[in-house]
Amino acid sequence: KQSAMSGNQFSESEVAELAKQTLTTAKTSAPDEAFDIAPVQPPRKFHSGPAGGDTEVMTERTVEFLNDVKQKFPKIIIEAATIRFSKHSRTIANSNGIHFETTQSEYDFSTMFTAKDGRQSSSFNYSGFSSIDLKTPIMKMAAIETLLKQSSEQISCKSIDGKFVGDVISTPDCISNFIDGMTGHLTTGALLKGQSIYQNKLNEKIATGGFEIKVRPRSPDFSSPKYVTGDGFETEDMNLI
Repeated sequence: KQSAMSGNQFSESEVAELAKQTLTTAKTSAPDEAFDIAPVQPPRKFHSGPAGGDTEVMTERTVEFLNDVKQKFPKIIIEAATIRFSKHSRTIANSNGIHFETTQSEYDFSTMFTAKDGRQSSSFNYSGFSSIDLKTPIMKMAAIETLLKQSSEQISCKSIDGKFVGDVISTPDCISNFIDGMTGHLTTGALLKGQSIYQNKLNEKIATGGFEIKVRPRSPDFSSPKYVTGDGFETEDMNLI
């Protein structure tokens, strides 16, 4: 049987009361032999990102971005722009003896914008990114410059009359939609329900030659690498497809 409770008070009495409530709730839950917790593993501490945020650079990059927009895309109106630095620590432990600590920090930027020319305007668009530093101008990150240019060109749009058959051109930014559609069939939900098109295909070829999806949770390309899974296992690289 399994049950879970959460709280934001960590005094001995509060934790003891939460544990008592968890045991009480577990007695009424449905049993499942698959319920378990992570086995003991060597304790580890993980760190990523800078020790602290540079507010001066954050301000400089934001002002630089707003000025770049005015100069390059005068029809663009920035509806909102937010930049922040965050640092968070997390400890994962269980009664089997696992103990993982992670401390991670990063910069986050997001913006929403539209283009206007007189009474005409484009639709809203947005972009954003996370990074461990601000060495690159904001305009050059996360396809922001491309999206601003596209919005400026989409103020006056016309509908296409009739129907036609033709080729579809997909930009690189669309790749996540295709990958999400595929990996959605490789999640526990679809597989456990027997609804995956890749059911019982472990170690079999399910894609055309040359196509691979590699899971690299600790890649330095991520601003916030994942070192520990939600159920208490140290992450590992693997080839998904």
